[in-house]
Amino acid sequence: MENKDLQQVIEDFANEIIGNIRENIASYGLADGNLYNSLESNIDGNHLQILGADYFDYAQKGRGPGGVPNNFTDILSQWVQDRNIQVDDTRQFVNNVKWKTIREGSYLYRHPEEHRDFLYGVLDESLSKFQESFNIFIKSIIS
Repeated sequence: MENKDLQQVIEDFANEIIGNIRENIASYGLADGNLYNSLESNIDGNHLQILGADYFDYAQKGRGPGGVPNNFTDILSQWVQDRNIQVDDTRQFVNNVKWKTIREGSYLYRHPEEHRDFLYGVLDESLSKFQESFNIFIKSIIS
């Protein structure tokens, strides 16, 4: 194995995590390229952050009852268009979905058995691979 510095080991780890999360997102057949493309890493000293769109968790677990973003009808309209959902009155359909979400939460929220796992399975798998890379890195320092 080539010699790598710790920064490179961490960058490789971050890229692997992002790649695996993207594979998970794609495996759910989501049409939202924005979520997929929003993933990035930030390495600052000893801290690694994996960043994504502010609605990342909603895409995994749904949205609970209560307030929704101001542009929620625009988001829903785009969702209907992206999935080519055929309804008689798109505006009425979007408003019905909006108000049901406000009252009861989204479908994913109401059906926790259907939650998506974009992240945690990836982290478990990637952490064990990172441990192997880190051990190789440590051995290269010692020898």
